[in-house]
Amino acid sequence: MEFSVDPRVLIPRPDTETLVDEAKDRCPGGTGLKLVDVGTGSGCLCAALLKEIEGSTAVAFDLKNDTLELARENLRNLGFEDRVSFIRGNLLDGLGDSTFDLICANLPYIPTAELDDLPDDVRLFEPICALDGGQDGLDFIRPLVHSAPSRLNKGGILVLEVGQGQAGQVQQLCLDTGLQAVQVRRDLAGLERVVSAMRV
Repeated sequence: MEFSVDPRVLIPRPDTETLVDEAKDRCPGGTGLKLVDVGTGSGCLCAALLKEIEGSTAVAFDLKNDTLELARENLRNLGFEDRVSFIRGNLLDGLGDSTFDLICANLPYIPTAELDDLPDDVRLFEPICALDGGQDGLDFIRPLVHSAPSRLNKGGILVLEVGQGQAGQVQQLCLDTGLQAVQVRRDLAGLERVVSAMRV
């Protein structure tokens, strides 16, 4: 699939394909699932999941209206707009009582102190707000994990992309909230890149 990107959003990378693979594997044979993509950016994750999970519908969630405009453009160009709702909000705020079968997110996870050391192709072209995860990189992941159990249907799955060295902490966060069947998936470089967990 082809996506338009500009300074509003991250450039899609193979790391996020690992997240899509994990979501597919944890929803085997799933059809008609209801999913939410938190921090949708370009909409690439949302689009990939809609393509891979037959009959699914999605909520694309982001903090900024201009980012949602780009996501809407990409989803429309790929023929998915009629299966997606676009909502502006912080993490899962603003969803009312909605619950989901799948919550996915590629949130900012770079520790603030490491931003200046990023490669030029990231540091000079990516929006800092999509990279900066606070002191330990978990400023956005932590509250999302905390709120996920109340937003997942029974048997629902949370799937998160995480930074290098963060998988163990995120696993523990999931367990502390009562999520179970926590798994870690490595990316193409062999790094622990995705954490997933289930509400049982």
